[in-house]
Amino acid sequence: MNKKQDICPVSVILPCYKAADTIAMALKSAAFQTRPPAEIIIMDDGSPDNSRAVIENTIKEIDNQTPSKIIFLPFEKNRGVYPVRNDGLREASQPYLAFLDADDYWHPQKLEIQYLFFERDPDLALSCHGVKYRDGGPETLDAFADDHEHSTKILKNANVLYRNVMVTISIMIKKPENLLFDESKPRGSDMLFWLEIVLRGGKAMWIRDYMSFTAKPLYGASGLSGNIWKAEMAQQDNLNKLWKRGYISLPYSLFLRAFSFAKMIRRYIIYILRVMKGKDPNPATVNPPVRRRFVLF
Repeated sequence: MNKKQDICPVSVILPCYKAADTIAMALKSAAFQTRPPAEIIIMDDGSPDNSRAVIENTIKEIDNQTPSKIIFLPFEKNRGVYPVRNDGLREASQPYLAFLDADDYWHPQKLEIQYLFFERDPDLALSCHGVKYRDGGPETLDAFADDHEHSTKILKNANVLYRNVMVTISIMIKKPENLLFDESKPRGSDMLFWLEIVLRGGKAMWIRDYMSFTAKPLYGASGLSGNIWKAEMAQQDNLNKLWKRGYISLPYSLFLRAFSFAKMIRRYIIYILRVMKGKDPNPATVNPPVRRRFVLF
């Protein structure tokens, strides 16, 4: 096998902060793809634990086992995930970008499958897929069968404005021009970034397979209630910024903000009911499947 021919022209952007227990798994899941990325840009955002040492040791361990170029950018000061991701964007040399977080991991065939759609369609600007909570690592995942058909859906503006389907660790994009993560936002800047790509006219696709995983619930049970509110405030700010930047009209922005607030109330009700029944309030999937026929709920 000619490894050079099998490399994806993809830069993987992998920020890390206080993730010494999981960063090695995340890095290996990117490096040991069936079609490896051309480069992996891993950045330690001033972690106070031994994440930096774990990263350095992992790079030494796998450097001769993967054709991917691994670029390590350690930072002394913690600045937050969005400035760090922007550093990764500036460093990236490949025409396509994929995003991974330090406590998550990919299916070994993720890049091979996802990049194939970009090869087939030069107009494709963004693709995403299912994300699940899951115990275990990449080595415990089953391979997709050779005859497996990957069901897809082209995402319209309504799909991405009404539902949160574009989860960062599932995203692959064609490297955009003149677009960076908004560093003024403490959260939600990644969703704003994906929305801007689509609302600029970028063609977007949903792949219905689950190919990114996190072993940790998005929020701990005790913190879920507060995080629902913080996530909603970030989304409200995103919708306001989309209006101010000319992507949507003011009436549409106000309607979307009211609709988003109604969804938040629904999430609170589901959360309360699950707690009352003694169940884990976290959802089983991070981004629910996009149905073939679009519905609001």
